[in-house]
Amino acid sequence: ATTDVVHIAHALRQLVEMQRTVVITVNKPSEAIYALLDTVLLLREGRVMFCGPAAEALAYFTASPLDFAPPASMTNPADVLV
Repeated sequence: ATTDVVHIAHALRQLVEMQRTVVITVNKPSEAIYALLDTVLLLREGRVMFCGPAAEALAYFTASPLDFAPPASMTNPADVLV
Protein backbone atom coordinates (compact mmCIF):
# COMPACT_ATOMS: atom_id res chain seq x y z
CA ALA A 1 0.00 0.00 0.00
CA THR A 2 2.77 2.45 0.89
CA THR A 3 4.57 1.55 -2.33
CA ASP A 4 1.39 2.34 -4.28
CA VAL A 5 1.19 5.77 -2.68
CA VAL A 6 4.81 6.50 -3.58
CA HIS A 7 4.16 5.44 -7.18
CA ILE A 8 1.12 7.71 -7.35
CA ALA A 9 3.10 10.58 -5.85
CA HIS A 10 5.86 10.12 -8.45
CA ALA A 11 3.24 10.12 -11.22
CA LEU A 12 1.80 13.37 -9.88
CA ARG A 13 5.32 14.79 -9.68
CA GLN A 14 5.76 14.02 -13.39
CA LEU A 15 2.61 16.04 -14.11
CA VAL A 16 4.09 18.97 -12.20
CA GLU A 17 7.27 18.70 -14.25
CA MET A 18 5.06 18.93 -17.37
CA GLN A 19 3.86 22.33 -16.06
CA ARG A 20 0.52 20.96 -14.79
CA THR A 21 -1.00 22.14 -11.55
CA VAL A 22 -1.63 19.36 -9.05
CA VAL A 23 -3.56 19.86 -5.83
CA ILE A 24 -3.80 17.02 -3.33
CA THR A 25 -4.73 16.54 0.29
CA VAL A 26 -2.53 14.27 2.34
CA ASN A 27 -3.02 13.29 5.95
CA LYS A 28 0.39 12.73 7.53
CA PRO A 29 2.56 11.88 4.51
CA SER A 30 5.70 9.79 4.81
CA GLU A 31 9.11 11.45 4.46
CA ALA A 32 9.32 10.18 0.87
CA ILE A 33 5.98 11.77 -0.03
CA TYR A 34 6.72 15.02 1.82
CA ALA A 35 10.02 15.33 -0.06
CA LEU A 36 8.06 15.41 -3.34
CA LEU A 37 5.94 18.39 -2.29
CA ASP A 38 6.78 21.85 -3.60
CA THR A 39 4.26 23.89 -1.65
CA VAL A 40 2.18 23.12 1.43
CA LEU A 41 -0.90 24.78 2.82
CA LEU A 42 -1.44 24.02 6.51
CA LEU A 43 -4.85 24.79 7.96
CA ARG A 44 -6.17 24.77 11.48
CA GLU A 45 -9.89 25.11 12.05
CA GLY A 46 -10.21 26.50 8.52
CA ARG A 47 -7.54 29.17 8.97
CA VAL A 48 -4.22 29.29 7.17
CA MET A 49 -1.30 28.58 9.48
CA PHE A 50 1.32 28.34 6.72
CA CYS A 51 1.35 28.52 2.95
CA GLY A 52 4.68 28.28 1.18
CA PRO A 53 7.55 26.06 0.15
CA ALA A 54 7.38 22.65 1.82
CA ALA A 55 11.10 22.85 2.59
CA GLU A 56 10.53 26.02 4.66
CA ALA A 57 7.47 24.96 6.68
CA LEU A 58 9.32 23.47 9.62
CA ALA A 59 11.71 26.43 9.85
CA TYR A 60 8.71 28.78 9.92
CA PHE A 61 7.35 27.14 13.05
CA THR A 62 10.70 26.88 14.79
CA ALA A 63 11.51 30.55 14.16
CA SER A 64 10.86 33.24 16.74
CA PRO A 65 8.29 34.31 17.99
CA LEU A 66 6.71 30.85 17.64
CA ASP A 67 9.81 29.16 19.11
CA PHE A 68 8.55 25.63 18.55
CA ALA A 69 11.25 22.98 19.02
CA PRO A 70 10.32 19.50 17.81
CA PRO A 71 11.96 16.47 19.42
CA ALA A 72 15.24 15.52 17.74
CA SER A 73 13.84 12.04 17.08
CA MET A 74 11.28 13.47 14.65
CA THR A 75 12.89 13.48 11.22
CA ASN A 76 9.74 13.59 9.08
CA PRO A 77 8.52 17.20 8.79
CA ALA A 78 4.95 15.94 8.43
CA ASP A 79 5.14 14.23 11.83
CA VAL A 80 5.92 17.59 13.37
CA LEU A 81 3.52 19.71 11.34
CA VAL A 82 0.42 17.52 11.52
